[in-house]
Amino acid sequence: MTNFIHCELIHTNFMDATTERSDFDQCYLHTTTFYNGILYKTIFNNCSLWLTNFGNGKLAQSAFNNVILRSVDFRFAILDQSTFNK
Repeated sequence: MTNFIHCELIHTNFMDATTERSDFDQCYLHTTTFYNGILYKTIFNNCSLWLTNFGNGKLAQSAFNNVILRSVDFRFAILDQSTFNK
């Protein structure tokens, strides 16, 4: 579990990483890759995700609260029981 608060993650690569049960709070993610990552129960609050890749990631039971999604790739991602709220 890791907390990312007020972060700018630009051209950041979390490919194959485990960030399970992490919190991203008021973060700006641009061209960030979580491809094939394990993100179960991860929470994104008040974030902007631009060109972010969650492809093939495991995001079950994750929450996206008040998140702006622009060109986000969820291809083949597992989103079971995840929530998207504005």
